Amino acid sequence: MPIEDNIDVDEHDCRLYGFKPKTNAFANCLMQMELDRRANMRQQNQVNFEMFEMGRWY
Repeated sequence: MPIEDNIDVDEHDCRLYGFKPKTNAFANCLMQMELDRRANMRQQNQVNFEMFEMGRWY
């Protein structure tokens, strides 16, 4: 997903959670969404690497 789409989705979700744009809480919500996305990507990369190392790459 392009980064612009991630930003739009994250802003929408943070508003749904009740955070108001242009506040510190809203900025923290956006930052946490990005940190979670990066952690998920790192975890998936590790799984992919382990599968590759074990010869089970599809």
